[in-house]
Amino acid sequence: MPKKTAKGEMELVLRELGKKKRHIPIRKLLAEAGNVIQQVKPIFMMSPMSIATYLKQGALDFDLVIFDEASQIPAPDALGAMLRGRQVIVVGDSKQMPPSNLFGKAVELEEEELENSATAEMESILALMEARGAASKMLRWHYRSRHDSLIAVSNDQFYKNKLLAFPSPGFHPDATGLKFHYLPDTHYDKGGTRTNAGEVEAVVAKVLNHALTKPHLSLGVVAFSLSQRDAILLELDKERRLHPETDEFFARHAGGDEFFVKNLENVQGDERDVIFISICYGKTSTGQLSQNFGLLNKPGGERRLNVLISRARLAMEVFANFKGDELKVAADSPFGVRSLQIFLQFAESGQLSKSHEKEQEQNFAFGALLHQAIQRLGYQVATRVGSQGYYIDLAIRHPDNPDKFVLALEYDGAGYYEAASARDRERLRQSVLEGLGWSFERIWSTDWFRDPEAELHRLKGLIDHAIAQHNELMLSMAAQADSTQQVKHKVAAPEPVAAPILRVEEEQPEFEACTTPYKKTDVSKLNIPHVDDFSAIPLGMLVYAVERIVETEYPIFASLVATRLANAAGLTRVGAKIKRTVDQAIASAAAKGLIQVDAGEVLWPQGRSTVKLRNWNSADIATRKLENVCDAELTNALLLTVQDAHAISVTDAASAALGLLGFQRATAQAAERMSKLAQLQCDKGVLVCENERLKIAVSQ
Repeated sequence: MPKKTAKGEMELVLRELGKKKRHIPIRKLLAEAGNVIQQVKPIFMMSPMSIATYLKQGALDFDLVIFDEASQIPAPDALGAMLRGRQVIVVGDSKQMPPSNLFGKAVELEEEELENSATAEMESILALMEARGAASKMLRWHYRSRHDSLIAVSNDQFYKNKLLAFPSPGFHPDATGLKFHYLPDTHYDKGGTRTNAGEVEAVVAKVLNHALTKPHLSLGVVAFSLSQRDAILLELDKERRLHPETDEFFARHAGGDEFFVKNLENVQGDERDVIFISICYGKTSTGQLSQNFGLLNKPGGERRLNVLISRARLAMEVFANFKGDELKVAADSPFGVRSLQIFLQFAESGQLSKSHEKEQEQNFAFGALLHQAIQRLGYQVATRVGSQGYYIDLAIRHPDNPDKFVLALEYDGAGYYEAASARDRERLRQSVLEGLGWSFERIWSTDWFRDPEAELHRLKGLIDHAIAQHNELMLSMAAQADSTQQVKHKVAAPEPVAAPILRVEEEQPEFEACTTPYKKTDVSKLNIPHVDDFSAIPLGMLVYAVERIVETEYPIFASLVATRLANAAGLTRVGAKIKRTVDQAIASAAAKGLIQVDAGEVLWPQGRSTVKLRNWNSADIATRKLENVCDAELTNALLLTVQDAHAISVTDAASAALGLLGFQRATAQAAERMSKLAQLQCDKGVLVCENERLKIAVSQ
């Protein structure tokens, strides 16, 4: 995380935050300060068009780019986002709606251009990735629907029963699954308003009933046509004026986040607790049933139907003036219409043509033994409950309501060992079932055969406890529902108050020079006599003095050491003769292991390599010169500046690094020197320069 007091990009961000108006454009801000913004907010959620609009090419890179709803993203639109990432994950469903092709014919390519184009004739980035043979994996577990009937038709018709959906225990009061409303007295006004007025009234009545009885559940209404959608909106607006008691529900969902009325084309990506579907098309006043269902008859219409019938989490209700059996379909009928027939038949009967819903035969000896033992205890038990890829081995029915299950039992049989991993087998399946409301227990065959009576006694206790727990839950839910209704009639619901956002910021010191002052050697304590001939000073005395100076002022240039020794001897300037004598003393000190000398004639105490930053502004005028600061100290200040800022231009980095050392102004010569040091660190792989910004290199 970049420091708030860092120079460069952070300064620009803080300056923009402080403005009331005249902000720079977002694209320019991200181009000039994008690296800092990316560190503060590392996840960007943007559409492909927003990426092209706001992210200048090459300005920002990402470790990972994820495309969601990839079936709706045209391949050319996605390429710009892909080029900004090191890795790409494309998530989509080829069985759902493709991108809108409203303007797809505006540009026509020649035959040769079509052959050379990688994206031509590719309807989406998902199709392009599949065509390129990218590694793929199907996400089989279905989590959205809390009742397995809500995904059954999609699984059967579009996913070849490869989805794994978990069965519902049946007692969730709101998870009612799929329901069909047959409205034989309504008529489709074909050639007129192209609406079904009676169906509109029925749908609106159900919406108002939902607002009064289940206001805690989100609701979506989907019509097969724009005309029917508009008719529902008009009727709903009229009825709301007559039923002001429903205003609370609609006011709470005024933003459309939890309640909507849409047509078939615009529902992808939405999901709600409850979905109402208005078919609209159907029998006319003459009793004629047209086979035209708008977009469903067109190529890809089945994809629109698949999107629609998989939007609900708890319940879905379908309104139509005809039954599925009344549709006349043949092998050459549009796939969308054939699937609609199966959907309506299933909504009415609860049975698919293939008998997936029936309880499965027990295929494991231990399971049959358990089944018989539970029956002898007097409980009703179902075997292999489920319909879509996952089956509960044994499910105990409620004694007073056999349609509801109170306990799921799994044993170490074929289903247990078929799990893809121990994580699926031991944790995830149980977690999903408990999330659906199941009580879950396991019975191990080894424990049973070791002591069947003890296990049978334990099993009876588990079942009795599950029944008692279920009864308590039902009573609690009923009491809660009554309490909610009473409170609703007595007291108006309070206006929701958003919780205040508490921001806790660490106090950060203002950006300033290093607080450690430059410490100069006290030459009066070096015990060097004042002489006219510097060479008369004993070499051993000079060696001792060199060691003291280096220990106090390291890292220090040999030339500055010579100045200190000359001053100690009462001399004001360093000539060639003094320099030779000092060089001899330095060489002798190095030979004795008292100091070490690097290639740039910079002196360090023996065994010391850590660079310390000092405030040179506290030094005297003669010392306070940039040429007296060694490259190691300048480099350390530069790296610290880049680290704090995360990304910074070379010019700003040079100025900030020099300021850190107490130099108030960066001359052209100083900037050039800092630039060379930055380039050296880039060559060493310590820094990288991207888009004219210095960054600390990330080790791979």
